Amino acid sequence: MATLLLAVLYLLTSAVLAALVALFHRRPSWAAALVLTLLPLAFTASGWLPGKVLAPTVSLAGVPPWTHPDLTGPLLEASGTPNPLLADPLSQMEPWRFAARQDLLFNPSANAGSALLANGQSAPLFPLEVVARLLPPVRATVYVQAARLLLAAWGLFLLLRWLAVSEMAALLGAAVYVGSGFLQLWRLHPHASVAALAPWILWALLRLARKPEPRRAAVLGVLGALGVFAGHPETLAQILLLGLLLVAATTFTRSAGRRLLPKIALQGALAALLAALLAAPALLPFVENLLVSAEWQHRQETDPLGSLPWGDAAERLAPAVDLLYFGHPLGAPSLGGLSLGGLAEGSSTTLGTWRGPENLAELGGGATSLAALALAALALGTALRSRSQTSTGAASPILWLALGTLGLAVSVHTPGLMELMNTLPLLGTSLLKRLSLWWALAVAVAAALGWDHLRSDERMTSRSTLLFLGITAVALAAVTGWLLGRSATVRTLPELFFLGAPLVLLLPLAALAGRRLRASTAAALWMPLLLVPPAAFFGPWVPLSSADSFYPTTPAIDFIRNDVRGYRVAGLDSALVPQTASFYGLEDVRGYDPMTFAPYADFSTAFSTAERDSWNRVRTWSHPALDFLGVRYLFDHPSMYIFHHPGIRQVWEGEDALVYQNPRAFQRLFRPQEVEIFEPSETGEDLAAARRITDFARRATVYGPDLPEPGVYPNGNGEVTEVRVEGRRITARTMAQQPMLVASSQPAIPGWRVRVDGREVPAQRVNGAFLGILLLEPGEHRVELIYAPASWRWGLGAAVLGLLLLAALSLRQPCSPSPIAKRG
Repeated sequence: MATLLLAVLYLLTSAVLAALVALFHRRPSWAAALVLTLLPLAFTASGWLPGKVLAPTVSLAGVPPWTHPDLTGPLLEASGTPNPLLADPLSQMEPWRFAARQDLLFNPSANAGSALLANGQSAPLFPLEVVARLLPPVRATVYVQAARLLLAAWGLFLLLRWLAVSEMAALLGAAVYVGSGFLQLWRLHPHASVAALAPWILWALLRLARKPEPRRAAVLGVLGALGVFAGHPETLAQILLLGLLLVAATTFTRSAGRRLLPKIALQGALAALLAALLAAPALLPFVENLLVSAEWQHRQETDPLGSLPWGDAAERLAPAVDLLYFGHPLGAPSLGGLSLGGLAEGSSTTLGTWRGPENLAELGGGATSLAALALAALALGTALRSRSQTSTGAASPILWLALGTLGLAVSVHTPGLMELMNTLPLLGTSLLKRLSLWWALAVAVAAALGWDHLRSDERMTSRSTLLFLGITAVALAAVTGWLLGRSATVRTLPELFFLGAPLVLLLPLAALAGRRLRASTAAALWMPLLLVPPAAFFGPWVPLSSADSFYPTTPAIDFIRNDVRGYRVAGLDSALVPQTASFYGLEDVRGYDPMTFAPYADFSTAFSTAERDSWNRVRTWSHPALDFLGVRYLFDHPSMYIFHHPGIRQVWEGEDALVYQNPRAFQRLFRPQEVEIFEPSETGEDLAAARRITDFARRATVYGPDLPEPGVYPNGNGEVTEVRVEGRRITARTMAQQPMLVASSQPAIPGWRVRVDGREVPAQRVNGAFLGILLLEPGEHRVELIYAPASWRWGLGAAVLGLLLLAALSLRQPCSPSPIAKRG
């Protein structure tokens, strides 16, 4: 039933995209629609197999609490080889997607509670993610990958058709882009959602520049808002920069275009305003939290990316045209710190044949295949010798390939260009290597233009055309066979069928999509040359795992689940991958998240080892900070039974994990015996003092309003009872005999509000990173901590204004162009 629902939602997604293309340009043929619908399945069809999931979750095997032989043995037998470079989807994207099912605003399962919507990469408001929540998690991860590629295919098809490319060439260009290294290597990340929107945004930008009018501004504004919702603002900024360069090149070179510049600027500003308003429910919380995040702090302390020597930069260009330049990461028994140990018989400890830095991975196969490069080169050669086509037109392969080459030059840190790029806001501190997306787009567009040149060039006889196709086909067949031989991941006939069926079906469908039999037949032969090499290489990049490996429940999890409400958990060293706690309704004090609240990240170094490219490792099991954070249970590897941990009691010993209970765990709200008052400062003196505290029940550091002069004071007498934790709401009853501070272990991320007897009061900052409540009046009180960020409410209000602006722009009749504009 879940697979049937997956198919229905996928087909509905394709139908909606087809309707949009028909609305804004022209209706595609039914054969073209089927080709575009099937294109993503060349890379994701194996995930539709019953009992399978297209995700790297098999890498969990061997990590407590997933170490039980009865569990890991069958999982490893029924799964493909793990990819050690896919740590982020395993411990970020999939848990975020699941957490969004419970609450769009707050994720209690990581970093002692974190803002979910405020983390741009969680993308809970992106339409594809919203649809995915209708599916079981196993099928949701398959749908999102396939739908991202589907969005990219239809978008590039629309862009190419608008550029007056034939339908057949547009299909080939879509195949090139869907198989590009950028989309495939980021398929499980939010980067792919933004890259899938890239052709749509570029189409809307070029369309607005050609004829600036309110309705076109409205379309661009909606697409810009979707780009924000998609989850990676840096990639969005890179797309907008490419679009602005395209607009500049195609506008300033035409006299009519120069006359339209004021209108283009005005309508572009309206589109930007509309996008900001519509995206405000995600944009405002993101900006609010970004300014207090560990990522922001890291970037402020990091020097801009510098240039490399010319020789090193030139060497880094190789991956753009060589699919196998870096080798292949499959075959490793580990995922970062997650070791599969000796469970996989005959497994090695190396990262497959991988020999490149992880951040350069997206450069690999940026052009997708030699066939795409051959068509792009043909388009470039035809454009260079043609006098009728200028190099500044929107459909010029010269312009596209020039900008694509510029993106590559920046991505490899070419001297001179890096200094220029570092002056740009946002892009200057991003991973500029990802500007290789420009190359993937450029080659896809140029390849489509190249096909049309090949088909329409009267100087090329039928014999020479067939000779060109034949020689290229032989060369590409040899490369494809070699790639398929290296990609020994298809082990069963059903898997082979699901991987090969889309490619086989594409042949007759592509033939039917053309108008002329000779051109259609040639295109049908060319389609697999564009698809099979990247499908063979990138298809298995995302491992095909057993569906049972998708964060399975184990006896250790069941043992503690009913006794942990209101408390938290943690894993010692690498046990219990952070953020996976969301799948079990548990709350973890660790996380793997660049948007971690910076003061909390600093505080957590007291009991763990911080690692920039991984989660913080809890190695000091007896640290009093764990008591303060309410960590009631700690997980460890079952082989660690030889160690004794005084102060915590072992309550579970199994082949899946060792579980210890901490009897000293605090409740979420409590009364410390004394307080050390600090003045607010940027030096973090209170946070440094909090990390030195050895008894959090005795002392708490605090600063905030209505406090005495700095110093150490006894806390007022009283008690805290009836503490209840319900997601983003914490309540308790207090009895204060005199003014009293109530401390909490809830990180003070922006958006938390404090209420006493229903009346909102200012929050205090306790222990450098947490919320506190100052009770000034003695007596019995009802206290509440509620996560209800004003940025979310303001964002919803702005979105309503955005909808009104959208309606106004959509209903406004376009102005008739001036006679001068018509002549231009």
